[in-house]
Amino acid sequence: METKISLKTRNKFLQKHKDLFWYMDKSKINEISDEVLVEFILNYGSWDDFLALKKMYGILNLTEIFINISTQQKSNLFPKIEHFFNLYFQRYAPQCFK
Repeated sequence: METKISLKTRNKFLQKHKDLFWYMDKSKINEISDEVLVEFILNYGSWDDFLALKKMYGILNLTEIFINISTQQKSNLFPKIEHFFNLYFQRYAPQCFK
């Protein structure tokens, strides 16, 4: 599923959370992929950050991004985070797991 969020909204969200990407050149922060953004918010963000992310992407798009991340051979999601959100997304977006 293709994400349909505005670039302005995404960049504003990234700027608000730029401290999570401390290792990156700040001029390139808007170039990170959706997968990296979601991974960092799930691993290091607050619940409010997750809710804002869910509002921005929508539950179905966010679930598909999560599935792409978690099914990679080398996922960077913390095991407990991956388990929690796997249960969460199966509950609230079960159609993405079929």
